[in-house]
Amino acid sequence: MKLGNLSMLLKKGIWSFDKVYCGLGEFVTELKNGRDDDDEITIFKSVGAA
Repeated sequence: MKLGNLSMLLKKGIWSFDKVYCGLGEFVTELKNGRDDDDEITIFKSVGAA
């Protein structure tokens, strides 16, 4: 999925940032687990992450 597609979902109200479980930092430091089942999805946008 390209970021533009995510923007379209936001504008249409199909998806929102309230659905975000955790950020990359929480995941890589194991403060939060990854996916629990196949119904969950992972979105990673690397631009700006340093």
